[in-house]
Amino acid sequence: VQFLKSVDGELAAFNRLQEFINKDRGNFELRLMLAQLYQTSKELDKAKAEFQHIIEQGAETKQGQKAMYHLALINISEGDFSAAKQQVEAMLKENATSAEAFMLKGQIALHEQDIDGAIADFKQVLRTEPESAVVLGLLARAQVRKGDREAAKRNYQLSLTAPGAPKESYFELAQLMLDEKQYVA
Repeated sequence: VQFLKSVDGELAAFNRLQEFINKDRGNFELRLMLAQLYQTSKELDKAKAEFQHIIEQGAETKQGQKAMYHLALINISEGDFSAAKQQVEAMLKENATSAEAFMLKGQIALHEQDIDGAIADFKQVLRTEPESAVVLGLLARAQVRKGDREAAKRNYQLSLTAPGAPKESYFELAQLMLDEKQYVA
């Protein structure tokens, strides 16, 4: 789909994917691709509807879990934390150890100023994904809010050495060090 999108354009990718779905309506993988294509194209209402369809038809499937995750991400990006919370609860009902669910749960807790809850959720993710640069950065952000600046510095530094380090971690660590007047030469 991405190849088709890059060669023939977005409309061709949508049309071709829709053809495949029409031939195999129960194929959640194809529907998930379509929903993600809508999401990257900023057609969020269509993406949400497609993710919701996948969830309604197959919440217990791997694609259902992915659909819940992406729907929760969209809800968070739109500021609808209540809907995101419902998706996270549904994810945890299907998989009580879902790292993705705990990451989202931690982000929601951080937004709601439940710093201890956020820290606990991020640490839960790190038990199974100890080198998650994103989660290490989120944990560090929560630790800064809690006032545990030393732990935050350690986790920002770990985040920056992990694969896929988010650029926010660079800026947040620099700000933390500037606030403490710890300049690095």
